[in-house]
Amino acid sequence: MTGYMCSSPQYEFGGMYFEYHSHLGPVRLKKDGDPYAVQGRTFYAVIDRFNKLTKDQKRKCRVGGGCIKF
Repeated sequence: MTGYMCSSPQYEFGGMYFEYHSHLGPVRLKKDGDPYAVQGRTFYAVIDRFNKLTKDQKRKCRVGGGCIKF
């Protein structure tokens, strides 16, 4: 039997580490993976710049996440 475990893509851009949920949107993360309690205006300004990148530029900023087969 094959199984998959998936998580949202994780990115590092503008000095911030975050994951981008397809349904929930972006969530700023601490380096240990825990979410920040408050996202803040600075974070959303970085996300605005991130959203203007091309798919290839976003791919270069990706540092984790996705699906793992086991």
